[in-house]
Amino acid sequence: MLAAPLRLAAMEQLRLGLIGTGIFVRKSHLPALAQLADRYVVTAVCSERGASAEAVSAALPSRPAVERDYRALLARPDVDVVLVAVPIHRTAPIVREALLAGKPVISEKPIAETVAQAAELLRLAEECAVPHFVAENVRYQGRFLTARALLEADRIGRPHLYDIMVLSRLTPDSPYAGSVWRREAHHHGGWLLDSGVHAVAALRQVALAEVATVRAVTQSILPETLGAQPDTLLATFELADSTVARLAFSMGVFSRWTNAVHVYGTRGTLGLLQRRRLVDGRARYDDWIEIQSGDGEPEILPLEDSLGGIVQELADFHRALTTGGPVLGTAWEAAKDLQIVDAALAAADGGATIAIPAAIVAPWREMAGPAPS
Repeated sequence: MLAAPLRLAAMEQLRLGLIGTGIFVRKSHLPALAQLADRYVVTAVCSERGASAEAVSAALPSRPAVERDYRALLARPDVDVVLVAVPIHRTAPIVREALLAGKPVISEKPIAETVAQAAELLRLAEECAVPHFVAENVRYQGRFLTARALLEADRIGRPHLYDIMVLSRLTPDSPYAGSVWRREAHHHGGWLLDSGVHAVAALRQVALAEVATVRAVTQSILPETLGAQPDTLLATFELADSTVARLAFSMGVFSRWTNAVHVYGTRGTLGLLQRRRLVDGRARYDDWIEIQSGDGEPEILPLEDSLGGIVQELADFHRALTTGGPVLGTAWEAAKDLQIVDAALAAADGGATIAIPAAIVAPWREMAGPAPS
């Protein structure tokens, strides 16, 4: 649902209720909201951990009210829209309550824990005529937008193979590795659902056709740090136009080349590359695009400000609510990301090729049998 309620159409600064005050909120959302102070003012924050909510409130110039119960925040008349950033297993129930309360909502990825929950949220947003957007920052990163534009401009001819590599290694001192709900997999899919939707979103940003089938295997490489759950996924996809894609995703390995996308076309190759380096003990990332045609030197296109996407997605949310128009971070796109990750996990569990329905249906696993041979 993309149309903005009339009561928000004339508002320049939206009054935001923040549900969740965890690591990503403090690290990413608060700095982004500071850059968008002309478009948002935080009027209330909510966390069951009172000390965390108090600390976030104290860090904001608006000194928002603190609530311990998200329902109390949703009932506040000084909250126009809500940002939901909570553990994955709690996301769908809170978004559901926000939609029923008539509050436009942007929720952190993934849209839900299960495809059934995602399908219900899509139905409810349409039924209630309340906008629901999902914060998948990959969709707003310049590197993927640039690569997609080059492919659509036919720079390498018709693509026939996509190769996506997303590699990282969480160390024991990482705050994410120390997060109990992540480490103990309080949600279906564990690490592979939590961050795997990023990798699938990256694939879908550059691929010129939708994913149709998947085969996959999973592995646990770093159980001493990431807990007894798979942290690595290798998947092969067939797309709707009969091209193929390969995805290697891991949170348990280290590589200097943390993210790499190669698209092989009929007239050349496009490489979207990222290199990790240390500067004064801190990780920095260099991104660029290489276009190779024939045996000559590749064309190098440096990329700047290609990471992030948090500011851009929140700005897009505000624009859609106040002036209307489509957004990149739709709930449907996020539901499709979730569906594809879930299908990959099912394929790995069963050792079979899984056909992925075009629609977001639930319970889809029972409806989607093996792909025809």
